[in-house]
Amino acid sequence: MDVRVMLRAGLVIKKGSSKAKEVAEEVIRCLKENNVEIYIEEDVATELSSLVCKVFSLREPNVDFLVVIGGDGTLFRALHKLGNPDIPILTVRAGRRGFILDVDPYEVSERLRDFLKGRYFIKEYFRLKVLINGFEKTPSAVNDVVLMTTGIYRTKIGRLIIMRNHYSVYNIDGDGVIVATPLGSTAYSLAAGGPVLDHDLDAIVVTPLAPIQLGIRPIVLPSNAEIHIKVRSDSPPLLLSIDGQVNVEVMPDSIVKVFKDERRFKLVRFKAGWLYERLTSRIM
Repeated sequence: MDVRVMLRAGLVIKKGSSKAKEVAEEVIRCLKENNVEIYIEEDVATELSSLVCKVFSLREPNVDFLVVIGGDGTLFRALHKLGNPDIPILTVRAGRRGFILDVDPYEVSERLRDFLKGRYFIKEYFRLKVLINGFEKTPSAVNDVVLMTTGIYRTKIGRLIIMRNHYSVYNIDGDGVIVATPLGSTAYSLAAGGPVLDHDLDAIVVTPLAPIQLGIRPIVLPSNAEIHIKVRSDSPPLLLSIDGQVNVEVMPDSIVKVFKDERRFKLVRFKAGWLYERLTSRIM
């Protein structure tokens, strides 16, 4: 990346995190040393009010790249708001796990210099768009779309019909279902018994949640599949959750359509093969 022209960096940090604020201060110091103009995301600007920076909106970002500091949830919340998915995003871990995020706090200055000198690559990821009875009520999912029993209906059996492009796949009587991207295959889906999908696969995994039918297992579908989930009339109301961040109630006789969002987002990566290294060190 050519830094002869002044670049504009947008900072997004985990709210209420002293660790994220500490890392942000180091990021700001390093970027200023490299003649980068710094903007703070408006929702966290008050937490960094002692640092003299401009403010920007994720919905209309007037920056050249983003630096997201926190955990996976911080990245999800940023992507749910981000108006321009073509902006590259450099991610720094300052949360409890931060499985998706790339940079450790101790190496942040070095990695920022690598980025500004072009020593990185861009990895693009697709999301999942969701329609509830034909209406778009949520942002697209980065990790997963979960439809599950909850609240006073937590002990009831959710009853679902899963279809691919209007062809029946199976019926689920259980706690619900997860539809995950390759990026999300190592999250809730994996804990529920789903497979790990390599991030270069253009695929979607459907993972049942605690089905009564013992023969029902996770299934991997091509990413161009349209998944239709019908909540049967004899099912209780269910909760639809997008990346564990955005929740919507879904009533019986509803149809949830899940399909690939063609607008990919871009993460800055510094090391090939990071997925398997992360799986070994954090999960396996």
